[in-house]
Amino acid sequence: MRKDSKEKANDVQLLLRLEVRDAQGRLISNTGNIKSKSFVIQWLEGVYSIFRGIAFNATDINNAETEINNGGGYGLSSCLWIQAGVDNGTYGIVIGTGTNAVTNTDYRLQTKIAQGAGAGQMSHGAMIFVTTAIVGANVDFVTKRTFTNNSGAQITVNEAGTYTYNAGHVAHPVHCIIRDKLAVGVDVPDKCSLTVYYTWRTTV
Repeated sequence: MRKDSKEKANDVQLLLRLEVRDAQGRLISNTGNIKSKSFVIQWLEGVYSIFRGIAFNATDINNAETEINNGGGYGLSSCLWIQAGVDNGTYGIVIGTGTNAVTNTDYRLQTKIAQGAGAGQMSHGAMIFVTTAIVGANVDFVTKRTFTNNSGAQITVNEAGTYTYNAGHVAHPVHCIIRDKLAVGVDVPDKCSLTVYYTWRTTV
């Protein structure tokens, strides 16, 4: 007689959190962890190419088919980079004002917020990585980035995501692997900062 298994299945999660602080560092708002369901197709295309050690094309942020991975050797060690530095809005965690629903085939944020201090722009801090560690019943790997609004007006963030950079390719193509549309936009007043956290979590 067959019995249904009662064992808990392994779980892989991606959690998103957005935290706004004023110029003095005082907390204004915190979304808490939101379960992200928004890996787009380029994520698994990148993983597929790494697991096989082959060059592979995916749709980049310019809607062109470019190599998300060069294949073996130097190319394999330099694909899917997200470690962007200060004032580099090209890749890493990114934010935007778009409100379109997410689809599996999204290849960029709808309306990405540009690097800068002009109207509608925000300054991008460096990507920060928290070493993978056991946290209670989970294993967490946290990536985060702080954005500062010096535009002179409030900016409402409606979408967030992660862009990767292929450092081993001569053209350095950029690909979107995550795009999240927020259920409620997050207001970032002028002179305030927004920190976006993506927690990659496994649970046994």
